[in-house]
Amino acid sequence: IIHVGHESEIHESVDGTVKSVQIQNIANSAEDVGKAPIFVRAKVYYGTDCTVEVSGSGWTQDGNVYYYEEPLYAGTENAAVQADDAKNNSMTTILTVDVKPASETVKEGDTIDVIITYDSVPAVFTASGAADRSASWANAAAIQPIN
Repeated sequence: IIHVGHESEIHESVDGTVKSVQIQNIANSAEDVGKAPIFVRAKVYYGTDCTVEVSGSGWTQDGNVYYYEEPLYAGTENAAVQADDAKNNSMTTILTVDVKPASETVKEGDTIDVIITYDSVPAVFTASGAADRSASWANAAAIQPIN
């Protein structure tokens, strides 16, 4: 069996005015666990009725896009993040979006939409065997940047 591509999913939660997300690389089969590394990035969309503060350990901001620094290896849907072994790391750390009303006209009970999108690319490795995030995204010429 040849698997082309990878499967990933986003896990979101909202607590008051804070939206949190994690992105996970899911194995297509049991043989793929610990393999098929990818790099992920996310973008936060919001209107003029609010401002946001985005933070997260292991995330790097480049303009409006947040890149996860480490590759994610395929794991099971119930896999936990295990920092001591990179090949068991199938999920990002939490990316937190703290939403603040931009004006006094926004009051309690109003709805503010904040949308987070993500995409991923297969990880490219250097000759020494290190995963290279920049090269991975640079080689994704056919992928349009999220905007």
